[in-house]
Formats: sequence, structure tokens, C-alpha cells
Amino acid sequence: MGSLADFGLVAEGTDVERLVAGQHHDPHRLLGPHPGRDGEGRDLMVIRGWRPDAAGMVILAAGQRIRMHRVHPAGLFVGALEGPDIPDYRLETTYPDGTVAEADDPFRFWPTLGGLDLHLLAEGRHEGLWRHLGAQVRVHQSWVRLV
Repeated sequence: MGSLADFGLVAEGTDVERLVAGQHHDPHRLLGPHPGRDGEGRDLMVIRGWRPDAAGMVILAAGQRIRMHRVHPAGLFVGALEGPDIPDYRLETTYPDGTVAEADDPFRFWPTLGGLDLHLLAEGRHEGLWRHLGAQVRVHQSWVRLV
């Protein structure tokens, strides 16, 4: 097995620094699942997760536990699954005090605000914002969840 860079698992350094500083304009570009290929041309699903100050992360998918590798000391981790499809997965996070938390990866799902929504929000003219923001039950990518 090659290095993390061989599998496209390492993100651009300036993007990572902006992400961990809370200044990245599009965290979906870095976090969550992204298609990739290994050194032999096989399809991979690269998954990046960020949990500030986490000690470790694991991808839980189809009964498997796939260890993620730390790529930034602030808590950015990356792992890869074989195949081109986005599986039903969760992330298990371990913190330095031993606390373990399992949760859905929020970046697994597409953003719910589109370009027009963001434009109208910036202008202060979005008249249907209540449909997009706040906790509400909705079907999103075939999941029924409180989002």
C-alpha cells in the first residue's frame, strides 16, 4: 500500500488551514465522501472527517471498521473505502479523554442551500428562508431525518 498522497487522500494545504481556522467558504469540497483512485487505478471512495481535537476516527460501514489517518493535528482525518459508491456509513470519533462518539457524517449529504439561496440570503431578500434553515424533518437523498 502506498502513501496517503498516492491515493489522493491529502487535501491542498491552504484549504486545510482555512478549514481548521473556520474560514473555508466550501467545506463540502474537502469533507465527506469524494471519488478517487488508488495507485493501481481501482475506484475508491475517499472520506475526510473533521472533529476538532479528536484523537482518532474510524469509518463504520457494512459491518467494517476502517481506521482513518490523521492528516492535520487539529482533528482532520481521512480514510478510503473500496468501490465507486457512497456507502451508508457513520464516523466513530475518539477524544483524548477516552470518550467515544458515533454519528452520521453531516458532509455525506449534499448541501441544502443552493447558489440562488445563498445569493438572496446575502442580499437580504430571501423570502422562503424558513424552508431551508432550522431543524425540520425532511427527505434528503432518500433519508428521512431531522435536518
